Formats: sequence, C-alpha cells, structure tokens
Amino acid sequence: MPRHDGCLRNRAGGHAPRRMPAGGAVMSGWSHWLLFAAAGALGSLSRLILSSLIGNLLGGVFPWGIFLTNLLGCFLFGMAWAAAGVLHLLGDAPRLIILTGFMGAFTTFSTFIFDCRVLLEQGQWLLLACNICGQIALGLLALHAGIRLVSALGGA
Repeated sequence: MPRHDGCLRNRAGGHAPRRMPAGGAVMSGWSHWLLFAAAGALGSLSRLILSSLIGNLLGGVFPWGIFLTNLLGCFLFGMAWAAAGVLHLLGDAPRLIILTGFMGAFTTFSTFIFDCRVLLEQGQWLLLACNICGQIALGLLALHAGIRLVSALGGA
C-alpha cells in the first residue's frame, strides 16, 4: 500500500486517520520491541492502580474501577489516535507502542466481560445493562471527545 500524508481520504473528501499498520511493518530492532513491552507493562500497572483506587473509593457492587478506567482509556486512545493520524505528531512505531502497547494493556475488554458475567450470575440485571450500555456508549463518546480535543488544540 503506498504511503500517504498520514491520512486516507474519506467518502466526503476529507481526511481520516490511516489505519494502524501491522506490528512487523514498523517495529524494527530490539529497542522498539522493548519499548513496546515496557509500554504494555506500564499500561497494565496503570490499569491495576487506577481501577483499584477507584474501586476502593466508590465501592459497591458496580465495577466502577474498570468502568471508569475503560472510559479514560477510550478518551486517551482518541487523543493519541488524533495526535498521530490527524496532527501527525507520532510516527508509525511510536503510535504502535502507545496505542497497542500501553493502551492495549490499559483498557481491558476481558475484564469488562468478566465483570458482566459476575453481575449476570448475581442477577444484577439493571447494573449489567448499565455496565454494558454505559461502557460502550460512553466509551464511543470519550473516544470522540479525545479526537476532537486534540484536533481543536492542533487547529486541524
């Protein structure tokens, strides 16, 4: 696929951020792989600390720790995506390290699903519906807000 200016044209003629490349296409050398691994470790530690703090602060049956961590992760992912694809502040390797390494470890769909299963087993139907709908709908809004914020700050 030929290189573009960091964007692909969308149907309306405007620009849309390009898709993330396959890992091997931009990750060359051990230093990139070590940075990727370190970003993943930092992302998972950040998720653990933040979700634990939030869970301890808010308590209750509803999984607030992972819920709010996932929303923050969606927002940060949107900001990083826009910084890379819209403002062209990141090359392919740093973008892959940040979005897949850090953010992939920070946001936790598998934990989300597990928390849903626990609510299901407990018969907490309303909380289950709030968790599913809330994380998906608010996650999309947070992602969009992150993209808009970075685009507005960058004048794009």
